[in-house]
Amino acid sequence: MRIGLRPAMLAAGMVILSLAGMGGQAAQKGEKLKPGEVVARHVASLRQPGSTAATTSRKLQGAAEFRILMGGAGNLIGKASFVSGGRQFEFRVDFEDPAYHGERVSFDGEKVEVGTLRPGARTPVGDFLFSNNEIVKEGLFGGALSTAWPLADLASRQAKLKYEGIKSVGGRKVHVLKYQPKKSGDISITLYFEVETFRHVGSVYRMSYGVPIAATPAQAVKQESSEYALEESFGEFEAIAGWTLPTRWKIVYSRQTASRGNSIWQWEIQFDKSSDPGDK
Repeated sequence: MRIGLRPAMLAAGMVILSLAGMGGQAAQKGEKLKPGEVVARHVASLRQPGSTAATTSRKLQGAAEFRILMGGAGNLIGKASFVSGGRQFEFRVDFEDPAYHGERVSFDGEKVEVGTLRPGARTPVGDFLFSNNEIVKEGLFGGALSTAWPLADLASRQAKLKYEGIKSVGGRKVHVLKYQPKKSGDISITLYFEVETFRHVGSVYRMSYGVPIAATPAQAVKQESSEYALEESFGEFEAIAGWTLPTRWKIVYSRQTASRGNSIWQWEIQFDKSSDPGDK
Protein backbone atom coordinates (compact mmCIF):
# COMPACT_ATOMS: atom_id res chain seq x y z
CA MET A 1 0.00 0.00 0.00
CA ARG A 2 1.35 3.39 -0.95
CA ILE A 3 1.25 6.19 1.56
CA GLY A 4 1.80 9.90 1.61
CA LEU A 5 4.33 11.16 4.13
CA ARG A 6 3.40 14.82 3.88
CA PRO A 7 1.04 15.49 6.81
CA ALA A 8 -2.31 17.10 6.23
CA MET A 9 -3.09 20.39 7.92
CA LEU A 10 -5.26 19.65 10.94
CA ALA A 11 -7.11 22.00 13.24
CA ALA A 12 -7.44 19.42 15.98
CA GLY A 13 -5.22 19.65 19.03
CA MET A 14 -2.32 17.30 19.47
CA VAL A 15 -3.19 13.81 20.70
CA ILE A 16 -1.73 13.28 24.15
CA LEU A 17 0.29 10.09 24.10
CA SER A 18 0.09 7.64 26.95
CA LEU A 19 3.59 8.48 28.14
CA ALA A 20 4.84 11.50 26.25
CA GLY A 21 2.04 13.87 27.07
CA MET A 22 1.71 13.22 30.78
CA GLY A 23 3.60 14.80 33.58
CA GLY A 24 1.76 12.35 35.82
CA GLN A 25 0.46 12.66 39.34
CA ALA A 26 1.90 10.93 42.36
CA ALA A 27 0.22 7.54 42.74
CA GLN A 28 1.39 6.75 46.24
CA LYS A 29 3.84 8.06 48.76
CA GLY A 30 5.74 4.81 49.30
CA GLU A 31 9.46 4.68 49.85
CA LYS A 32 11.70 7.43 48.56
CA LEU A 33 14.27 5.74 46.38
CA LYS A 34 17.55 7.10 45.15
CA PRO A 35 18.25 6.99 41.40
CA GLY A 36 20.98 4.41 41.93
CA GLU A 37 18.55 2.10 43.74
CA VAL A 38 16.09 2.22 40.86
CA VAL A 39 18.87 1.46 38.40
CA ALA A 40 20.23 -1.42 40.52
CA ARG A 41 16.79 -3.04 40.85
CA HIS A 42 16.16 -2.56 37.13
CA VAL A 43 19.47 -4.20 36.18
CA ALA A 44 18.67 -7.10 38.53
CA SER A 45 15.30 -7.51 36.79
CA LEU A 46 17.01 -8.16 33.47
CA ARG A 47 18.51 -11.47 34.58
CA GLN A 48 16.59 -14.68 34.95
CA PRO A 49 16.93 -16.21 38.46
CA GLY A 50 20.16 -18.16 38.72
CA SER A 51 21.43 -16.92 35.37
CA THR A 52 25.06 -15.88 34.95
CA ALA A 53 24.57 -14.77 31.35
CA ALA A 54 26.97 -12.07 30.15
CA THR A 55 25.74 -11.33 26.65
CA THR A 56 28.14 -9.25 24.56
CA SER A 57 26.04 -9.30 21.39
CA ARG A 58 22.39 -9.75 20.53
CA LYS A 59 20.37 -10.10 17.32
CA LEU A 60 16.61 -9.64 17.34
CA GLN A 61 14.32 -10.02 14.33
CA GLY A 62 10.60 -9.77 13.83
CA ALA A 63 7.62 -8.16 12.16
CA ALA A 64 6.95 -4.43 11.91
CA GLU A 65 3.85 -2.37 11.24
CA PHE A 66 3.86 1.33 10.38
CA ARG A 67 0.78 3.52 10.77
CA ILE A 68 0.05 7.21 10.38
CA LEU A 69 -2.20 8.07 13.31
CA MET A 70 -2.63 11.78 12.58
CA GLY A 71 -1.71 14.07 9.72
CA GLY A 72 -2.36 11.66 6.87
CA ALA A 73 -3.22 8.04 6.26
CA GLY A 74 -1.27 4.87 5.67
CA ASN A 75 -0.47 1.41 6.91
CA LEU A 76 2.47 -0.82 5.99
CA ILE A 77 3.61 -4.28 7.06
CA GLY A 78 7.30 -5.18 6.96
CA LYS A 79 10.15 -6.58 8.99
CA ALA A 80 12.50 -5.30 11.69
CA SER A 81 15.88 -6.15 13.11
CA PHE A 82 17.95 -4.90 16.03
CA VAL A 83 21.58 -6.01 16.20
CA SER A 84 23.85 -4.86 19.02
CA GLY A 85 27.29 -5.60 20.38
CA GLY A 86 28.86 -3.63 23.21
CA ARG A 87 27.97 0.01 22.59
CA GLN A 88 27.45 -0.51 18.87
CA PHE A 89 24.09 -1.28 17.32
CA GLU A 90 21.98 -1.11 14.18
CA PHE A 91 18.20 -0.87 14.01
CA ARG A 92 16.27 -1.38 10.78
CA VAL A 93 12.66 -1.47 9.70
CA ASP A 94 12.07 -2.35 6.06
CA PHE A 95 8.95 -1.97 3.94
CA GLU A 96 8.43 -2.83 0.29
CA ASP A 97 6.99 0.52 -0.69
CA PRO A 98 8.60 3.08 -3.01
CA ALA A 99 7.19 6.01 -1.03
CA TYR A 100 8.60 4.80 2.27
CA HIS A 101 11.15 2.01 2.46
CA GLY A 102 11.73 2.21 6.21
CA GLU A 103 14.24 3.45 8.76
CA ARG A 104 17.85 2.70 9.63
CA VAL A 105 19.67 3.96 12.73
CA SER A 106 23.16 2.86 13.72
CA PHE A 107 26.06 3.75 16.00
CA ASP A 108 29.57 2.36 15.50
CA GLY A 109 30.91 3.62 18.81
CA GLU A 110 31.84 7.02 17.40
CA LYS A 111 29.47 8.05 14.63
CA VAL A 112 25.69 8.06 14.38
CA GLU A 113 24.21 7.21 11.00
CA VAL A 114 20.56 7.62 10.04
CA GLY A 115 19.14 6.40 6.74
CA THR A 116 17.55 8.75 4.22
CA LEU A 117 14.19 8.68 2.47
CA ARG A 118 15.95 9.94 -0.64
CA PRO A 119 19.37 11.55 -1.16
CA GLY A 120 19.74 14.42 1.28
CA ALA A 121 16.32 13.96 2.91
CA ARG A 122 15.57 12.04 6.10
CA THR A 123 12.20 11.04 7.41
CA PRO A 124 10.80 13.15 10.28
CA VAL A 125 11.72 10.55 12.92
CA GLY A 126 15.12 10.01 11.30
CA ASP A 127 15.78 13.73 11.38
CA PHE A 128 14.76 13.86 15.05
CA LEU A 129 17.21 11.10 15.99
CA PHE A 130 20.00 12.60 13.89
CA SER A 131 19.50 16.09 15.34
CA ASN A 132 19.30 14.73 18.90
CA ASN A 133 21.91 12.03 18.46
CA GLU A 134 22.69 11.74 22.17
CA ILE A 135 19.65 9.42 22.26
CA VAL A 136 21.56 7.06 19.98
CA LYS A 137 25.09 7.63 21.31
CA GLU A 138 24.01 6.95 24.89
CA GLY A 139 22.38 3.67 23.88
CA LEU A 140 18.99 4.86 25.11
CA PHE A 141 17.16 4.08 21.88
CA GLY A 142 15.83 0.53 22.06
CA GLY A 143 15.99 0.35 25.83
CA ALA A 144 17.06 -2.95 27.38
CA LEU A 145 16.77 -4.67 23.99
CA SER A 146 20.25 -3.35 23.26
CA THR A 147 23.59 -4.35 24.76
CA ALA A 148 24.33 -0.60 24.62
CA TRP A 149 21.60 0.15 27.22
CA PRO A 150 23.31 2.73 29.48
CA LEU A 151 21.68 1.66 32.74
CA ALA A 152 23.58 -1.62 32.51
CA ASP A 153 26.86 0.33 32.44
CA LEU A 154 26.02 3.66 34.02
CA ALA A 155 29.50 4.40 35.36
CA SER A 156 30.91 4.78 31.86
CA ARG A 157 28.21 7.29 30.85
CA GLN A 158 28.55 9.77 33.72
CA ALA A 159 24.95 10.79 33.21
CA LYS A 160 22.88 12.70 35.76
CA LEU A 161 19.77 10.95 37.07
CA LYS A 162 16.87 12.37 39.04
CA TYR A 163 14.22 10.19 40.63
CA GLU A 164 10.76 11.77 40.42
CA GLY A 165 8.88 9.15 42.40
CA ILE A 166 5.97 6.91 41.50
CA LYS A 167 3.43 8.43 39.15
CA SER A 168 0.30 7.29 37.39
CA VAL A 169 0.83 7.32 33.63
CA GLY A 170 -1.78 5.99 31.25
CA GLY A 171 -3.56 4.25 34.10
CA ARG A 172 -0.51 2.39 35.41
CA LYS A 173 1.94 3.14 38.21
CA VAL A 174 5.55 3.64 37.21
CA HIS A 175 8.83 4.80 38.69
CA VAL A 176 10.00 7.92 36.87
CA LEU A 177 13.64 8.81 36.21
CA LYS A 178 14.97 11.87 34.44
CA TYR A 179 18.12 11.13 32.47
CA GLN A 180 20.61 13.81 31.42
CA PRO A 181 23.63 12.71 29.36
CA LYS A 182 27.02 14.19 30.22
CA LYS A 183 26.93 15.99 26.88
CA SER A 184 23.40 16.93 25.96
CA GLY A 185 21.40 19.67 24.35
CA ASP A 186 17.97 20.88 25.37
CA ILE A 187 16.19 17.58 24.96
CA SER A 188 14.19 16.21 27.90
CA ILE A 189 14.65 12.47 28.55
CA THR A 190 12.32 10.55 30.86
CA LEU A 191 12.48 6.83 31.65
CA TYR A 192 9.63 4.76 33.09
CA PHE A 193 9.88 1.54 35.11
CA GLU A 194 7.18 -0.87 36.21
CA VAL A 195 6.58 -0.48 39.94
CA GLU A 196 6.37 -4.18 40.79
CA THR A 197 9.27 -5.48 38.68
CA PHE A 198 11.43 -2.42 37.85
CA ARG A 199 11.35 -3.46 34.20
CA HIS A 200 11.91 -0.59 31.80
CA VAL A 201 8.55 -0.04 30.08
CA GLY A 202 8.98 3.31 28.38
CA SER A 203 11.12 6.28 27.37
CA VAL A 204 10.08 9.73 26.21
CA TYR A 205 12.28 12.28 24.47
CA ARG A 206 10.83 15.78 24.08
CA MET A 207 11.94 18.97 22.35
CA SER A 208 10.12 22.28 22.46
CA TYR A 209 10.94 25.44 20.58
CA GLY A 210 9.40 28.69 21.73
CA VAL A 211 8.69 31.72 19.60
CA PRO A 212 11.76 34.01 19.58
CA ILE A 213 11.43 37.77 19.90
CA ALA A 214 10.85 39.11 16.39
CA ALA A 215 12.49 42.27 15.15
CA THR A 216 9.44 43.28 13.13
CA PRO A 217 5.72 42.37 13.03
CA ALA A 218 6.28 40.74 9.63
CA GLN A 219 8.90 38.44 11.11
CA ALA A 220 6.62 37.57 14.02
CA VAL A 221 4.01 36.21 11.61
CA LYS A 222 6.56 33.76 10.16
CA GLN A 223 7.79 32.51 13.52
CA GLU A 224 6.05 29.79 15.52
CA SER A 225 6.48 27.51 18.47
CA SER A 226 6.79 23.78 17.89
CA GLU A 227 6.90 20.57 19.90
CA TYR A 228 8.42 17.21 19.01
CA ALA A 229 8.29 13.96 20.96
CA LEU A 230 9.57 10.43 20.49
CA GLU A 231 8.00 7.79 22.72
CA GLU A 232 9.11 4.19 23.15
CA SER A 233 7.04 1.61 25.02
CA PHE A 234 8.01 -1.98 25.77
CA GLY A 235 5.98 -5.03 26.73
CA GLU A 236 5.45 -8.79 26.51
CA PHE A 237 8.62 -9.65 28.42
CA GLU A 238 10.05 -13.11 27.79
CA ALA A 239 12.98 -15.21 28.97
CA ILE A 240 15.67 -15.14 26.27
CA ALA A 241 19.00 -16.89 26.93
CA GLY A 242 19.02 -16.05 30.63
CA TRP A 243 17.67 -12.52 30.21
CA THR A 244 14.19 -11.06 30.63
CA LEU A 245 13.62 -8.86 27.59
CA PRO A 246 10.63 -7.19 25.95
CA THR A 247 9.48 -8.72 22.67
CA ARG A 248 7.07 -5.92 21.79
CA TRP A 249 8.39 -2.44 21.01
CA LYS A 250 6.24 0.50 20.02
CA ILE A 251 7.74 3.75 18.73
CA VAL A 252 5.57 6.85 18.37
CA TYR A 253 6.84 10.11 16.88
CA SER A 254 4.71 13.25 17.15
CA ARG A 255 5.13 16.74 15.78
CA GLN A 256 3.06 19.82 16.53
CA THR A 257 3.58 23.01 14.55
CA ALA A 258 1.23 25.75 13.41
CA SER A 259 2.39 25.69 9.79
CA ARG A 260 2.58 21.91 9.31
CA GLY A 261 -0.25 20.89 11.57
CA ASN A 262 -0.17 17.97 13.98
CA SER A 263 1.29 14.63 12.93
CA ILE A 264 1.74 11.29 14.67
CA TRP A 265 3.52 8.24 13.23
CA GLN A 266 3.70 4.83 14.89
CA TRP A 267 5.93 1.78 14.40
CA GLU A 268 4.96 -1.40 16.25
CA ILE A 269 7.49 -4.23 16.32
CA GLN A 270 7.02 -7.80 17.49
CA PHE A 271 10.30 -9.64 17.85
CA ASP A 272 10.56 -13.40 17.47
CA LYS A 273 11.12 -15.21 20.74
CA SER A 274 13.58 -17.44 18.89
CA SER A 275 15.80 -14.48 17.90
CA ASP A 276 19.53 -15.09 18.19
CA PRO A 277 20.53 -14.15 21.76
CA GLY A 278 24.15 -13.63 20.71
CA ASP A 279 27.17 -14.59 22.80
CA LYS A 280 26.47 -15.83 26.30
